[in-house]
Amino acid sequence: MTYTLIAPNGKRNVVSPIVIYAATEKSAEQHLAKEIQRRLGHLYQWKINIQHITHEQIVLF
Repeated sequence: MTYTLIAPNGKRNVVSPIVIYAATEKSAEQHLAKEIQRRLGHLYQWKINIQHITHEQIVLF
């Protein structure tokens, strides 16, 4: 999973790939979004990119 942080001034910062193990892609995305908002507040925006590898295991990077 990768994500891009967008600062209030428009500057973009792509964060290095991370691996998250979750039951579904949706739950991984929701947990990451909540954590980003908790840490950065409402001024930042973000875009999350997910790659689904298999049905049994979801690898996000």
